[in-house]
Amino acid sequence: MKFLRLPIFLIAFFIAAAPVAADDNQLSKELVGLWMEYKPSVNLISFTGDGKVKLFLKKGEVGDLRAMHGTWTVKNGVMSATFTVNDVPISNAGKVSFDNGEMLLTDGNGVVTRHRRHSGAIPEHYIW
Repeated sequence: MKFLRLPIFLIAFFIAAAPVAADDNQLSKELVGLWMEYKPSVNLISFTGDGKVKLFLKKGEVGDLRAMHGTWTVKNGVMSATFTVNDVPISNAGKVSFDNGEMLLTDGNGVVTRHRRHSGAIPEHYIW
């Protein structure tokens, strides 16, 4: 009978894991686009469907950098982004959710950043 436990466990695991993967796919699709963080600070960030992320920078914000480029993924409802600045990787992660058209990222300390979809031209303070 012990030999039956493993297959039953694996079947139960894959059945339980399937909704998480589907949820991650849906969250990833919703995340793609241009977002303006408005709380607690102001930032403009772009997520592309191929897993790339771009954080637009204001002049002088990080030396002479105009933007930080990196990659992003969603796994188990957590969005992880990794940027490389001067050959140093910088990673950030937070639980991603959507509420009334807004994106919310909640970090491990419970701090929530709120974002709205951005449309139209890139604001002038990011073009320099």
